[in-house]
Parts: sequence; structure tokens; C-alpha cells
Amino acid sequence: MNKPSICLFAFALLLVASSCKKKDETPPYDPTAALAAVVKTISHTNTGTTETYTYTGDGKIQLIQSTAGNKTSFEYPDTATIIQTIFDNSGSIVSITNYVLEPFGFVSGSTVTNAGGNVLSTHRYYYDADKHIIVDNGSTANNDVYGKKEWSWGGGNLYAYAIYDSAVTRKDYDSYLWYYDPAVTSVGNANTGQKFFGAD
Repeated sequence: MNKPSICLFAFALLLVASSCKKKDETPPYDPTAALAAVVKTISHTNTGTTETYTYTGDGKIQLIQSTAGNKTSFEYPDTATIIQTIFDNSGSIVSITNYVLEPFGFVSGSTVTNAGGNVLSTHRYYYDADKHIIVDNGSTANNDVYGKKEWSWGGGNLYAYAIYDSAVTRKDYDSYLWYYDPAVTSVGNANTGQKFFGAD
């Protein structure tokens, strides 16, 4: 076989191989399927109340309504802001939280105000390399640090949660250890439409 024939044969093999390449079978994002997997209600046996979760068409949390009458709503005025409003059981506003999202999509900071717009507190949030939230540093309206919440993760699961006071690194309120049954799906950010607080 001469050189031009070898080249043509090799080119033909290349064409056949490329035409046999497996197509990308990743299905397009389906918001309907995503909404089918989210939490619809959470019942609290200790209080006898139930919270009903409502979502936007693209799977973002929109409303958490309690049978006790209180509720929490969420608005998305732009891609970098989330507004959370908490109402008591009479319909009065308890607080309004403006969350600021970084380009990576997680909340980096927030400002909590009352219904009159007075600042109650500010917060700064931190995440680990696996996108889990690990720290919430809280400050007063005067920028005095008043406390810290801390989450500890291992193997993809949350195993401890603690609240510290502002003066020393000791537990001020309480700490919790979490245990998981691998046969049960835990409630997390992904299935409550609150992915802006990191991975589950």
C-alpha cells in the first residue's frame, strides 16, 4: 500500500471512530423533576405544628407557612440578593434579612432589620472546601461581635453544631451532635430550596 493510500485509510478509520463516539447523555435541567424531590411539609411532634414549603418555578424556596400562623417568605430581586421576611402569627413583621450572595452563589453576609428599617444585626458566613457552611459570625448594629455559630462536617455529613458566646471560645448556649441513618434521607439545603447556604 503506497503512502497516499495509507493516509486515506487512516483518515477513514478516524472518521469511523469519531462517528461512534458516545453522545453526552446528561439530561437537561428539569425544574419539574427538581421540585418533585423537595420537602413539602415538616411536622414537629413536640409542638404539634406543621410547616408547609412553597417554591418558585425554578426550585427556590418562596414561603414557609406554619400551622401556628407564623410564616417566612423569600424574594429574589436580583441574582446577588435574597430578602427573607419573618412574620409572627398575627401577620406582623418580626424581621427582614437581606442576604448578599457572592459570585459562587452562597450567602456571604446578611443584615437583619426590623419593620422600621433599623439594623438589628449583621452576619458573615464561611464555607469549607466541600461547600458546607462552617461559621456564622454575628454582630450587633454597632458592629460588636455577639456570638458565633459553628458547624462541623465529616464524610459529607454534619456531625456537630455549636453556639458560642462573643467573649471566649466556650459554649454559651448549647451544642448538638448529629447521627444519621443511611437508610433515611436527611433534610438539608438542597431539598428545602435553600442552596444559597451551601451543600447539605
